[in-house]
Amino acid sequence: MADLDIKSETVNKAIDKLVEPVYNDAVKPAINSSKNALGFCSQFILSGIKPFMYSKIKECEYKIKEIDKKLEEKYNKIPDENKTEPRTNILGPAVDILKYNLEDAQQYIQEMFINIISNDLDKSKQSKVLPAYIEIIKQLNSNDAKFLKMLKDSNLIHDLPIIQLELQFRFNEEFRYISGYVICLSDTGCKLTDSINQSIIMPQFIEISQIVLDNLLRLQIVNIPVGECLAIEDVYEKTFKAYRALPKFNQYSNNDNAYVTYQKCKIEFTDFGKNFIDICLS
Repeated sequence: MADLDIKSETVNKAIDKLVEPVYNDAVKPAINSSKNALGFCSQFILSGIKPFMYSKIKECEYKIKEIDKKLEEKYNKIPDENKTEPRTNILGPAVDILKYNLEDAQQYIQEMFINIISNDLDKSKQSKVLPAYIEIIKQLNSNDAKFLKMLKDSNLIHDLPIIQLELQFRFNEEFRYISGYVICLSDTGCKLTDSINQSIIMPQFIEISQIVLDNLLRLQIVNIPVGECLAIEDVYEKTFKAYRALPKFNQYSNNDNAYVTYQKCKIEFTDFGKNFIDICLS
């Protein structure tokens, strides 16, 4: 067990930023931690919990210990010359929010907070760990985080070709979109990670949930530039044919007044978004 040599005042200052504890020893979850070891995460999680949270924190006691263990493993991988103390404006807010995301369903959000804390312990990465990232994670749900992790683990954090299917009317220039955006993927047999521990053979496309995409666009993690696409016509066409063949589009097959075509676009990751993903997903 490697201890993290954190000055006690560093932890105390960060805890002071949180709400003062309102529980007593009779109701406090039985988790032992040391302020001078990597168990400091438990210390923070237990700081300032409200009465209605007592039972929930107790139910997730195993998860708190698991978080401490993951932090320890990440800390042990940092070269000794790069190990440093976490900053209070990162550590305090990050763990304060983490304690409200302890359920198993929030594992992707947990991973993001664990990563942002562990990267702040690394002198070579600390300057890239921005307090704004904590606020961004607060505005993500589990599906947002899962989608970003899938792309990160599959080496897809770069400009990606995307299409939208549209119904083009034959007798005028009008059209309407009949799908959301779809990421075009070549059939190379690569692996596509669909969870933290699983992978599947690369499909020809990935449908993007509109609510996930809207949130990532709003947070300026990604961008869809108007009227721009990538010079890879073959991939666009292959994806269109594969996606168009889905049963849900059969209703448009025998339409005498319109036909299905597609709009070529691209999705790009902003520099801000790339750094966010680098810090919070690795």
